[in-house]
Amino acid sequence: MAVTVSIFAAFVIISRFLYVPFLGKNDIEGDFLQYPWLSSFLYSVGVEFSYLSFSLILGYATNFMYAEAKKYFVYLAYAISFVGFFFTSWILLESDKLNPLKEMFFSFIASGITIFIIIKISKFIRTSTNKHITLIRELFTFIHIEADEKGYINPSKRREYVKRRTELVEKAVRDE
Repeated sequence: MAVTVSIFAAFVIISRFLYVPFLGKNDIEGDFLQYPWLSSFLYSVGVEFSYLSFSLILGYATNFMYAEAKKYFVYLAYAISFVGFFFTSWILLESDKLNPLKEMFFSFIASGITIFIIIKISKFIRTSTNKHITLIRELFTFIHIEADEKGYINPSKRREYVKRRTELVEKAVRDE
């Protein structure tokens, strides 16, 4: 999952600079969804894509926040995606066919899709995390209780075992 977040983060940064190679004499003239120059189109697209990518990253990051903060940041992610899609509609839809109602409709539908994606990613992360937590709890139960109760530890090595077990638990807590 860290790779996905890194890709989105890179996209946020790179999308803001897509237009730079086309500045000045390198610009391409044409019809780029009503933009006369490629640089102006890429600039506009880059701004909105960075908003959208950021909203996905923020939505993902809320999986690791305390409940009190999480709800506010989830709403912020939704608001950012709405703003990104609202202005993306200006880029993708022809200006003569645009009206405030269409812009709002496009934004709400697209934001709804983004919210759905954020919820699905969050559910996947929670399920995955819960599986790992269960496995870790089972391992700790084995290490702390079952190994002692079932006599798996050689009495002559018991002191070393307890020392090493304590070190690993402390490291796990420290690196949490």
